[in-house]
Amino acid sequence: MTTCATGRPASEIQNVHCSSQSTTVAESCNGKSSCSINAINSVFGDPCPGTYKYLELAYTCIFHIQAYIFIHSCNGKSSCSINAINSVFGDPCPGTYKYLELAYTCISQGRVISVQSAVYGRRDKTTCATGRPASQIQNVCCSSQSTTVAESCNGKSSCSINVSNYVFGDPCPGTYKYLELAYTCQCKWLKDHLELYYF
Repeated sequence: MTTCATGRPASEIQNVHCSSQSTTVAESCNGKSSCSINAINSVFGDPCPGTYKYLELAYTCIFHIQAYIFIHSCNGKSSCSINAINSVFGDPCPGTYKYLELAYTCISQGRVISVQSAVYGRRDKTTCATGRPASQIQNVCCSSQSTTVAESCNGKSSCSINVSNYVFGDPCPGTYKYLELAYTCQCKWLKDHLELYYF
């Protein structure tokens, strides 16, 4: 009965069981550095006509610095070093322990091979089966995992390997085999996220 009650008649502040939750402020203000909203019935509705109401708000300020590699001096370089200090990035919140969160993209010449899996053998009757006799493609439970490709190709921008029993071994003699490979191209000169902590 005391908050925002100065000068109000008793009849307008007697009802202290008058409130409603609202998402209006969150929807309007989250993610912004400043925000202004009229605390009136037309915006928030009227949970108790005749009662003088006020807006009670709880919030926190989240400080966030995000730097993108393409807006700094590292473009086109295979490696780059930047001091994560206030003198370089400014100080948005003195006394708060801050970090630099970095997002970046790699251009094609900065990517290298990363092998996820390599299977040598046969797991179906159709892959690499053209012109092969039925006896050479019947065994579809013939395969073995291999680390040969990963050991030879990871970290390279291009790679060539002979697919043969001599290189991968022979998990099923008499079966015509093939190499099934899964890989991705990854950036070779930066980690996914760089977090440098400073005061």
